[in-house]
Amino acid sequence: MGKWVPDEWINKIICVIERNPKHIFQILTKNPERYADFKWPRNCWCGATVDSNERQIKIEWLPKDNVKFISFEPLLSQVDVDLKGLDWIIIGSKTGPDKMQPEKEWIERIIKNAEQYNIPIFMKNNLDWNPKIQRFP
Repeated sequence: MGKWVPDEWINKIICVIERNPKHIFQILTKNPERYADFKWPRNCWCGATVDSNERQIKIEWLPKDNVKFISFEPLLSQVDVDLKGLDWIIIGSKTGPDKMQPEKEWIERIIKNAEQYNIPIFMKNNLDWNPKIQRFP
């Protein structure tokens, strides 16, 4: 979904999704504003990555007829975003050589916000949280 990815490539992916309605496809991007350029099949869940307040998204960028989700992975700082209108939340930590666990307060804030709207939360296995919440829409 990067700006350098030709529309033709994305349209080919959409064709594969359309030809396989028994499967659910998850698209996760750091460029959710591009969702508006395409017609997404209903069996496609459309998500965006938010790792800090510097990478904010507008829920309106996510297609209204699809399952909409935010992946807070890696969660690098406290994030102040209203989750109203979302169908799913994913939370994870930073992995690799410079791995980092998010602050407990950051996670608690997201959980509280998601619970306010009855949004299922899925905590990745890389997150140091017990007990793990792993729910799906």
